Amino acid sequence: MRVRLGVFAAVVIAAVLAGGAGAGAAAPRADDENAFDPTDCQPRVTVRADNDIEPNFDRVESPSAELVPAAVRAKLVEMATDFLIRAGDMRTRGMTCDRLIPKTFRVVVTPRRDLYVGILRDVYGYRFTLIMYDKDSGRAAARPPQFSARSLRTAPLEKPYVSFMDLRQDGGRQIVFQEPTHFFEVFRGVIYHYYDIGPDLELVHVMARETRFSDRKYDFARFNRDLTLLEPGRIRLQLSLTPEGQPARPLGYVELESKKAGAPFKVVLRRAMTPEFYSDLVTIDGRNPDAAISEAAEERFLRAE
Repeated sequence: MRVRLGVFAAVVIAAVLAGGAGAGAAAPRADDENAFDPTDCQPRVTVRADNDIEPNFDRVESPSAELVPAAVRAKLVEMATDFLIRAGDMRTRGMTCDRLIPKTFRVVVTPRRDLYVGILRDVYGYRFTLIMYDKDSGRAAARPPQFSARSLRTAPLEKPYVSFMDLRQDGGRQIVFQEPTHFFEVFRGVIYHYYDIGPDLELVHVMARETRFSDRKYDFARFNRDLTLLEPGRIRLQLSLTPEGQPARPLGYVELESKKAGAPFKVVLRRAMTPEFYSDLVTIDGRNPDAAISEAAEERFLRAE
């Protein structure tokens, strides 16, 4: 079996976005009747206790009868087709639906809204995509965030991988997603991403907390950024360093504020125990990794992209 790219892929995406993603619908096929057609894929829902979304492909689970909603399926197929275009024939030869979209998890956010976490094939392993869905309107978010899943076996993840928190203490809740990160044998850790839910179902990124990370520069001692809620709209991130076999050493803290939903948390106070770790209190702005943290970066919010 062979994936036909180019014009065929464009036809696939157009058919999905035009509403051809309902049950039983399929985009026009290419001339080769054996070509893999991603619109034939019918992802089924997996629901686990404690919002466990680890894509352990060796885990034996009872088949689910629940199909993902049409709008979510359309978005998954659109994003999976993008992979087929980028990857080319050599990486997609023999592709099947189970390989392209092996898992789709459902996490209940409210009685009328769910978060679907799709596991999609990527050029190097797999990636997560986070799709908000509203049951009343049948709509899914148009621009879901995505994260690499290739560090799952090496990053120091802790369950639950998806959780909720009221950072501002105003009765609202953020969706919290735990991203695994690593850079070969030089660096590994996790990043907690905090999202408000926008009026159009978009996940609004309001803070990223990098923690449980180790760096070869410090003999792989572990850095932690522990979160404490202060008064409403204000939080503290306490940075500590724990060498192997030794107690944690406090390095300082930062305080951040956000006064309304959708507003990113901004650094308003920074205190370091020693000048050596002053620039480590807040994660370096990912778009300029060679520069120390700047006032402009602090004004945006804590980033770790």
